[in-house]
Amino acid sequence: MALSELARAKYYNLCNPDEALPAGDKRNVDLDDLGDAPGVRGDRWIDTLATEICFSHKPVCRFFTGLPGSGKSTELRRLQGLLENPGGPDRLVVYIEAEAVLDLNAPIDVPDIWVALLYETERRVLMAEGRDPDGALGEGLLARLWHWLDTTEVDITALEVAPTSTGTALDLAPGVSATAGLGGKLVLALREQPSFRKKARERIANQVTTFVRLAGEEMGRLDARAKKAGRKGLVVLFDSLEKLRGITSNWVAVLQSAERLFAGPAPFVQLPVPVVYTIPPALILRQNVRASFMPMIKLYDREGARYDAGFRAARALVEKRIPRGVLAELLGAPSLESRLERLLAWSGGYPREIVRLLQLLLRQRTVDERVFEHVLGSAGDDYRRTIPATAYELLASIAVDHDLHAALVSPESRELADQLLSNNVVLCFHNGEEWFDLHPAIRSVKGIQIAIEKLRAAREAPTP
Repeated sequence: MALSELARAKYYNLCNPDEALPAGDKRNVDLDDLGDAPGVRGDRWIDTLATEICFSHKPVCRFFTGLPGSGKSTELRRLQGLLENPGGPDRLVVYIEAEAVLDLNAPIDVPDIWVALLYETERRVLMAEGRDPDGALGEGLLARLWHWLDTTEVDITALEVAPTSTGTALDLAPGVSATAGLGGKLVLALREQPSFRKKARERIANQVTTFVRLAGEEMGRLDARAKKAGRKGLVVLFDSLEKLRGITSNWVAVLQSAERLFAGPAPFVQLPVPVVYTIPPALILRQNVRASFMPMIKLYDREGARYDAGFRAARALVEKRIPRGVLAELLGAPSLESRLERLLAWSGGYPREIVRLLQLLLRQRTVDERVFEHVLGSAGDDYRRTIPATAYELLASIAVDHDLHAALVSPESRELADQLLSNNVVLCFHNGEEWFDLHPAIRSVKGIQIAIEKLRAAREAPTP
C-alpha cells in the first residue's frame, strides 16, 4: 500500500538534508555511541573535544572540518549541550552561524571575524545578564570601531577613547536597519557592503596586531561578565565557516584568505577563551593547517570489506526519521531490505546523502524498481556533472591508494582536489587513521574506471 500524501508530507519534512538537528531532537543519532557499532567514525569526536576544553588550563583553539551534511553542526550542537550542562561544565556557549554574520562568497579578513565574534558574544552575555541584547548594544569596542571607521582617519589607538553615543549619525549600508544597535550595524555593513568592508580592512591592515589585542581584551571583559552572571566562563563555537567557498571567479582568493587566517599558529583568531571554528575542508590540503576532519559512516573498510556496524549505524539514522513500518510502505515490503541496503551503499556513508535520498523517494507517489533506480541515477548525475575529465587520474589515485595528500603532485592537482573535496566527490573515513575514497556515485564514470584500471595495471607490472 502506497503512503498517503499526508504521511509523505510529514516524513518529507522530517528528512530535510539541510537541517542541523539540536541536541535534544528525537531524530538525532549519536553515531559514536551506539553500543553495537563502535568505531563507525573512528573516535568519539565531541566527548574528546569537550574534555580538552574543560581540562586545559589555557584557552583551546581548535579547527574542525568536514563535508557539508557530514554532521558537524549536529555534533557542535551536542557539544554545546555538554558544555552548558549546569551540573557539569556550566559554560556560557556562544554559537555563531557564519551565514548570519559574514559574506561567505567573498574573501574574509581579521576585522570580519572579530566583529562577528564580539557582536555575538556580547549579545549572549547580555542575555545571561537578563538584559535586552538588542536594546543594550551600542557601547564597548564595536561602537568605538564603528565611530572610528565612519568619521576619522586617526590611529587605531583612538579606539581606546570613551564609548560613543548610540545617537551618532551614520551613513548606513543599504539594508542596515536604522534602529539596530551599533554592533549590528557594523556586522551588517561588513557583510553586505563591499566598499565599507574594504574601508575597514584598509584602515586596520597596518595595525592589525593592535586591533587584535584590543579585541582580545574586550573578549576577556565579556568572559568576566559571564562569570559574574554565574557561569564558569565563555566558550565560542563558530560554525558554518566550511561554507566559505566563493564563486567561480574568486574561488582561489577565498580559500587563500581563509588559509591566511587559520594556518600555522593562527595568531589572529586565537581568543582568551576556548573557541572551535569550522573551516573549509579544502584547507586540510594545506600543510600548515591542522584540523579534525569529521569522517563519514564507515560502511566498508579500506580494503573494501563490508563493515556491518556501519550499516547498522546508518540504518539507525534512517529509522529515527522514518519508522520501519513506514519504510516498508515507501520502499515496498518485499523489497525493503534490498533497497535500503542499496540506498545506504550508494550514499557512501554520507549522512546528508542518506537523508536526501529518503526525501527524493518521498516525492514519488509510488516507488517501484524503475522509480528507485531513477532516483539513484538522478542523484548521481549531480555528482558526475561536477567532475572534469582532467580529474580522472587524480580520482583514480585516490581510489587505489586511499591517500588524498599523496595524490597532490602539483599546484594544479591541489586546486583540483580543493574542488573535488568541496563538491563532496571525495569522502573521508577513519580506520584508526585517516583515509579517503570516492563517492560511490562517480565510480561508474567510464573515464574514472579506465584510469583506475590503468593505474592498477601499472602498479602490478613487473619492474624492469
